[in-house]
Amino acid sequence: TSLASHRELPTFPARHTTAIGATVTWTAVSGATSYTVRYRIIGAASWSSTTVTTNTKVFTSITSSANYEVQVRSVCASGNSAYTASVTFTTLTPCGVPTGLFTNQLTTTDAKVNWTAVSSATSYTIQRRAVGSATWLSTTSTVNYKYLGGFTACTNYEWRVRATCPSGTSAYTAVNNFTTTGCGASPMIADNTTTNMSKTDTEILTQLTLQPNP
Repeated sequence: TSLASHRELPTFPARHTTAIGATVTWTAVSGATSYTVRYRIIGAASWSSTTVTTNTKVFTSITSSANYEVQVRSVCASGNSAYTASVTFTTLTPCGVPTGLFTNQLTTTDAKVNWTAVSSATSYTIQRRAVGSATWLSTTSTVNYKYLGGFTACTNYEWRVRATCPSGTSAYTAVNNFTTTGCGASPMIADNTTTNMSKTDTEILTQLTLQPNP
C-alpha cells in the first residue's frame, strides 16, 4: 500500500443540521486511526478543532441561524493528510413560542382560539381542558387559529399552544382562559296573575270595587 493512500482525504456524503447543532459525516479513510475536525462561522478569523475516532462529528451548542464551514483531515500511522476543502452548513432558526393568545366567537359549546403566527412554523399543537381537570385534550392546526367544540355551557376552560418548525418544537405557551356562554339566570314562571302586569294595570285593579248586582 502506498504512503499516499494512508493520507487520503475524507469526502463528505452527508450533513444534517438543527437549531443549535449539526452532524457531519464523511467517507472513512482506510488506515486512519482518527480525524481532526476544524470548524468556524464563515468569516471568523480562527478555527475551533476537535478529534474524533469515527467518520462522524456531532456538533452541539453551536450558534443558531449561522453559516459554518468544516474541514477534516485523516490521522494515520504514516502521518496526517491535508485538510479537505471546506464544506458548509447553516444552523436552523429556533422555533419561537406563540404569542398574542385570545379567544373569541364563544357560544355554549364552541370557541375559536387564536395566536400570532410563528415564522417558519409548519403546524401547531393546541391543548385544552376544563379548569381544574388533570387531563389535556390535544388537536393540531396548520394556521394560527382553531375552532374548538364539545364544551359545556357556563364552564371555565384553559388552553395553550406550541409551534412545530423544521428546527424542532417550541415550548407550550402559558394558558389562556375563557368561559363558555349560557350563564344567564333562567326565566321564572309567574305564580300570580299580577306579576307580569304593568304598574298602570295594577293601579287600575286596586281602584276597582265590587258592587252587588241589583
